[in-house]
Formats: sequence, structure tokens, C-alpha cells
Amino acid sequence: MDSHLQSDVRRAACAVVLLMMLGCSQNGQSGDAHSTSTDAAASGTLAVEARISSGTRFTVYCNDVWAEPQSLKVAPGEWKEYRFSVPQKLTSLRFDPSEAADGQAEIRSIRFDYPGQPPRSLPFSDLPKWLKYHAEVTVDPAGQQVRISATGKDMYIMSIVNVSYYPVVSK
Repeated sequence: MDSHLQSDVRRAACAVVLLMMLGCSQNGQSGDAHSTSTDAAASGTLAVEARISSGTRFTVYCNDVWAEPQSLKVAPGEWKEYRFSVPQKLTSLRFDPSEAADGQAEIRSIRFDYPGQPPRSLPFSDLPKWLKYHAEVTVDPAGQQVRISATGKDMYIMSIVNVSYYPVVSK
């Protein structure tokens, strides 16, 4: 097995174990992927301002609910704010910004809005640390924008998250 494939397999295995542990800690049960409905628990908004070069959909998965992704139609080459529902207790997040093998996503902001709370912003410096599948993540030197570039079809990035640690967005 080549080293890139071995690395991808290890990352995927780690992600599965991590998500199973999150499911156990959230539900007090074994990691049942259907135990928490994103729609039923939705209480906030994830807003991603992005320009996606190609593809048809931007998909987001929240927590351990792999069977219920949210997908929005991509406006190729245009800056657009993509808005997704997120649960109050958000513990993991996966971005699939494009299914295209040559897709690129430039992102100017990632914001979480919950009723009665100040908006928070996911720091771009966190994204290169996320688990990547067929994706490269680079942050511009000024830290004002991030680029996610596909290295193969169906790219994604994912990680555990804790919105309460993210900085409040100044108005």
C-alpha cells in the first residue's frame, strides 16, 4: 500500500473512532449515527462566505449525523453566503465545499449565530489542522482568507469544534 493511501486510511480510522466517542459522550449510548437529528436540534446558523470554483453542491455534516447532511447549490465563481442550520451543542463539523475533482473554495468568513448570543467566528488558523480527504488547506499570509483545494474527487475537511472557544465577531 502506498504511503498516501496508508495515511488516508489512518486518518479515516481516527475520524471514525473520534466520532463514535463523540456519539457516546453526547448520548450516553453507543455511537448511533441516527440518535440526534440535526433538524430537531437545530437552533443556530452557520454562515460561510465563499467563492467556489466548480461543482454543484456545498454540503455540511454536523455532529455524528452522517445520514442527514445539509447541501446547498453552489454558485460557481461567485461570492455567496451559504447558510446552514446547526444544533446548539455542536461538537463536530465536516465541510464538503465541492464534489468536483478540480474544485476550489475561497472562504472569507465562517460565522456561528445562535439566538441570544453574540456571533462567533471560526479562526482560519484552525482549518489547516482539520482532517483532510482529497483536500489541501492554505491560509493567506494576512489571515484574511482560506483556500480549500481539491486533490481528488469528493474532497472534505472535518474536525471536532467548540464554538464557545471561538472569538466573538466585532461589529
